Amino acid sequence: MNNNKFPAQDLSCFTPFINLERLCIVNNPFYGSLKPLRDFTYLKEIGIANTDVDSGLEYLPENFFNFNATASDLEIMTGKLGREIIKNYKAREQAKQEELIEIVEWDILARETKDYMKKTPV
Repeated sequence: MNNNKFPAQDLSCFTPFINLERLCIVNNPFYGSLKPLRDFTYLKEIGIANTDVDSGLEYLPENFFNFNATASDLEIMTGKLGREIIKNYKAREQAKQEELIEIVEWDILARETKDYMKKTPV
């Protein structure tokens, strides 16, 4: 649906299509928030470059952010919203790494404590 001459409107016209995995509306006069897509639980790709869609990242499904936005062809990397997606993705990846490090550290501490308890008479 890229490069069509749709009338200027928000994304609510897409609400009946909740099973969409990909929505590409590049170079069309859509505007506003991604909120109308909040029930699109299968959405993995979205192309909104050169539109006036400017808010509503919090309404995209959790799975959307598990997709590597920086390596994709989402064509969403324009303007404020594109920068927010990259920032959000990087923050989530950083949090995952920190959580994994903490789990490994606790595992090491538990093993060392267990070994110490075996060696030390009560």
